[in-house]
Amino acid sequence: VYVFFFHDTAPPEIYPLSYTALFRSEMEAAFRWWSENRSETQAAQWYNAFADSLELLQNNPEKYPLSPENKSFSY
Repeated sequence: VYVFFFHDTAPPEIYPLSYTALFRSEMEAAFRWWSENRSETQAAQWYNAFADSLELLQNNPEKYPLSPENKSFSY
């Protein structure tokens, strides 16, 4: 049995994300803190899950709208 997949659409577009130095340092600090005070395994699981979520956001941002409380913060 042969199965053929035909794609009528172009490959999905990737939306680049920009990470500030502050974001990177806070991610690293959170990872270090959890690793030193709780569990290195849990810290790695959290960090990897967060990275996976960012990849999902990058590939399909329309699926993840802004939160309702977003308007409460000035960026």
